[in-house]
Amino acid sequence: MNANPAQIAQAKLLLGGFSYHKTHNRSVLGTLNDMKYASEFMLTDRLGLLPETEEEHRWVASFLNQTPCRCKDLKGVVFPDREILKMIDRVG
Repeated sequence: MNANPAQIAQAKLLLGGFSYHKTHNRSVLGTLNDMKYASEFMLTDRLGLLPETEEEHRWVASFLNQTPCRCKDLKGVVFPDREILKMIDRVG
């Protein structure tokens, strides 16, 4: 993600603490599970391993952030890294 320092600072302010709850949208859960299985397959089939180091985890996260996504609630395809920057700029 090509966030500038101001966007990173704004994101940190917006994030706050994390909490986990039961999902209200099974479509999102299905998409997340599809991404999990696809990622695990690609990593083990193509690279022969799952990430272990922090650097490897960052690479996988960056790759997933640049992966196009679709769901019934969205118009067309979105790229997570681009959408988060748009959201930060709208709120900030």
